[in-house]
Amino acid sequence: AKYSREVLENQQLIKKGLPANECLYKVPKLSERFSYIVVVPEKIYDNCGKKIPQQKGDCIEYPDVVKKFNKKINIDYYIEKIQGEEIKNC
Repeated sequence: AKYSREVLENQQLIKKGLPANECLYKVPKLSERFSYIVVVPEKIYDNCGKKIPQQKGDCIEYPDVVKKFNKKINIDYYIEKIQGEEIKNC
């Protein structure tokens, strides 16, 4: 969704005769591995004001995006992941 939004915004800029922005989101090839960071989810609300629950896929960002926009890393996610692995190894 984020990549599609960037493409549409760039198309609109080009139509206006302005230079396109650099794309931050690049769609990886099928079965290609990529690095990501789980960030603190943004609070998103629907038209009625109800909070929309965020899935893990909504909370992952490329490392470059996290650095550029200074997004907060979801430390709780990584702590839970490490604790889960420690329990498995016991």
